[in-house]
Amino acid sequence: MVDILRICEDGLIINEVKSSTSVKEVYIDDASIQHYVISSLDYKVSGVNIIHIDSTYVRGEELELEKAFSHRGRDRADNAKTSRNSSNF
Repeated sequence: MVDILRICEDGLIINEVKSSTSVKEVYIDDASIQHYVISSLDYKVSGVNIIHIDSTYVRGEELELEKAFSHRGRDRADNAKTSRNSSNF
């Protein structure tokens, strides 16, 4: 099951969220299966991300969720936002 599914003009973006501080091979396998299933239903998938906890994040006065998580993967809609923590599958 997809954790977060974004509907964009150029297709769907699959976001798989993990409570780990790193990406494990099984997470990539899981996201790949999700991509395969959704694509097989004739939906266009424009991106797949694995989102996990950023172990370097230190909370200050305010919780900054965009800094608390890292992304692995890339999609066209979030390319600029995720480039510092992204790599292609």
